[in-house]
Amino acid sequence: MANEVISIIIPVYKAEKYLDRCLNSVLNQTFRDLEVILIDDGSPDRSPQLCDEWALKDPRIKVIHKENGGPSSARNAGLNEATGAYIGYVDSDDWILPTMFETLYSAIQRYDAEFAECELQICKSEEDPIIQPELKETVMDNREIMETFFRVKSQDIPYCTCGKLCKKEMLEGIRFWEGMRFEDIDYNYWISINCNKGVHINQIYYCWFYNVGSITRAGLIPEDMQLIKIWNRIRKDCKKNHPQYAYYAEMNYERAFMGLLAKGCKFGVSENYTNWPADRAYLLKNLRRFYKRLLKWKMPKSRKLLLTALCVNPAIVSLPFEVRNIITKAKE
Repeated sequence: MANEVISIIIPVYKAEKYLDRCLNSVLNQTFRDLEVILIDDGSPDRSPQLCDEWALKDPRIKVIHKENGGPSSARNAGLNEATGAYIGYVDSDDWILPTMFETLYSAIQRYDAEFAECELQICKSEEDPIIQPELKETVMDNREIMETFFRVKSQDIPYCTCGKLCKKEMLEGIRFWEGMRFEDIDYNYWISINCNKGVHINQIYYCWFYNVGSITRAGLIPEDMQLIKIWNRIRKDCKKNHPQYAYYAEMNYERAFMGLLAKGCKFGVSENYTNWPADRAYLLKNLRRFYKRLLKWKMPKSRKLLLTALCVNPAIVSLPFEVRNIITKAKE
């Protein structure tokens, strides 16, 4: 393989409906020097067989079969096997535009950067139109990368691992936190804090499949509380090793309490979340303690209004969503 090969890591679990679409988009990239690592994460459907069949079709594909350990475990297994000079990720139910990796690779070379990233679009099908804005490439130093990560100047959520290409050398010692939800936040923190130069391209090259059963739209579950643990680790590292970002980290930690309460109000709570009353009280107690500081943080007025309503009584926020659900069920 060429020295400048890109290793693309694709975790595969219950993906038999989508894997062909994903791999066709990856293997048809205009950048040809690819190593495609499929990690069968103990999938119970036909995904393991499909992975092996694809490996017979294209020598650039490598398949790893392992016991189920979740997406972090699968991505780590892929990282441990990757031989390319650059690392990219694609989820098995998503697809990418033909020039994505060539564009990201070229940007890294042109600006001597450590990573390049593009925009993502949520799509329901391949027929969804993609309207590209006027091309803009933004070169960021570490300060600008961290301000993007902490959402200092924008409310865009920058934590997705996909749609990004990184030099492998900058990932030494960095792995996904296994067994955790929101592992992308933690992983992207360690990339961002160690990066001196990155490039953001405002073009859409990654199609994020809209799945109505997605965990981001499901009811709150006990594992969602791990978000507090993720941000607590980040704020501790900043306080100890990167004090210039300690305030940003603290505000994002405190904002996580608001995010969890808001999700519970909007999507409801899983029936098996038996400890929710205690966790709800814990979140609300701390959010009220953080209220004045968060009110000064750089959030839109709509978020500050949400913050205030939650602190007064989360039921105020829940009510319109409960009414909507009742109406929806009545129509069914």
